[in-house]
Amino acid sequence: MRIMEGERLGRRTLLTYGAFATAAAALGGFTFLRRSGDPDSRGGLAEPTDDPVEVVYGAGWNVAARSLDHPVSEALARTRDAAGEQYAVLLIVGGVPRMVIEVCWRAHHAELWNLDGSGRKYRGVSYRRWPDGRLRLFEVRSWSPGSSGGEPNFRGRIRRAVAGPVRDVETWTRTNGGVRQTYVNWSEWPERARPPDNAPVPSPGDWPRFAGLTGSVTVRPGSATAPTRFPWRAPQPLRPSHLTELTTPGTRFVAENGRKVTVERVSAGRLRLPSGRLAVQDPGWSVAEPEPLLATVPAGEYPVDLFRFAGVGAPHACRVRVTGKPVRSWHLALRAGEHELFLGDGELYGAGVDTGTLALADATGWPHYKQNDVEQATADDKALFTSLDDPRPGSPTNMIVMPTYWGDGSYPVWLGRAADGEISCYLVDYLPRARPSSSGLRARNKVP
Repeated sequence: MRIMEGERLGRRTLLTYGAFATAAAALGGFTFLRRSGDPDSRGGLAEPTDDPVEVVYGAGWNVAARSLDHPVSEALARTRDAAGEQYAVLLIVGGVPRMVIEVCWRAHHAELWNLDGSGRKYRGVSYRRWPDGRLRLFEVRSWSPGSSGGEPNFRGRIRRAVAGPVRDVETWTRTNGGVRQTYVNWSEWPERARPPDNAPVPSPGDWPRFAGLTGSVTVRPGSATAPTRFPWRAPQPLRPSHLTELTTPGTRFVAENGRKVTVERVSAGRLRLPSGRLAVQDPGWSVAEPEPLLATVPAGEYPVDLFRFAGVGAPHACRVRVTGKPVRSWHLALRAGEHELFLGDGELYGAGVDTGTLALADATGWPHYKQNDVEQATADDKALFTSLDDPRPGSPTNMIVMPTYWGDGSYPVWLGRAADGEISCYLVDYLPRARPSSSGLRARNKVP
């Protein structure tokens, strides 16, 4: 399940435009889809042009001041581009700021923003830089020119296979009656112009041509000193916070109400993984269709622990300990068809829950559990967990079933990796759902 920022989803799925033909062929191409009578949800865009273009590099577009913060030299912009550090490119045509491009390859991100006559951003075309070195379209958002922000009038999110090809486009269009959500084929892009996809990554000097501005280019001089503040930040998926401390008994935190709480561990037994393929999901509707995590471990039995704040009752995390080595880094656990480059700012992949229950089991065992047994195991909502044995002879697997006290939704599973790269543990994190609750446990402030 993919959860998008500001959304609550049910069960699992969950620009600039234009260039002249010569530029399109070189840089991946813009395709014009002009259909008589079609509405243009973008509210109007400036056409591509071969007029002269002035380029200014800097920290980013200051929305309040309607100007570029901290102009820098082209040499510094190229240095930052090569290092993956963020910078911005302002394109000026006829003395008027026409577009600003935000780049941060460290976050695999570039976004082209159209500016209206008053210097407001009103259309963003977002790209992701893939490991193969190609630039692939991620999302298009547009507002009516002159609007003061808020939710976009149009939003188109590309859905693609992990290997890269586009599957379709998920769109949201604001109407008088609300928001209309649809899925369309890539060839049926719902706007007048379709942005390029699967293009070579532009160098800092190539952005005007990528944006359809093919005239002669001049570069305005700028500072050789790198900016220390930026008026924008690159989007990133949900990141883990204090997971090591939250799973270390005795660690104390301060809740929003000022109360100090202490982490405690509750053993939930051992989990048998004969195939090493762990599936974490709601057992209420999908026992016959396991969706195991891609990261596997050696076959074996592994201890399972729940973690909660003493005196609170509801667990905030569940850990399957694999090697027990100290965790050096945390990574989002993915399933087939998922890729972090598909996620927007604050979004996550997680185990989808619709029945208030989450379960852990080996992928080979899921189809053999009877639905009635699972339902009986979850009948006691006061039990922190229940362990079910595989009904097959020898009981090769078992299922650990837990109520999700924080409600339905999506719970991320993190991989804790040791310094040598081995999986130290799997960790189900309940806190993204717990944060907005009234329990006062939103704060993750560690105290001595």
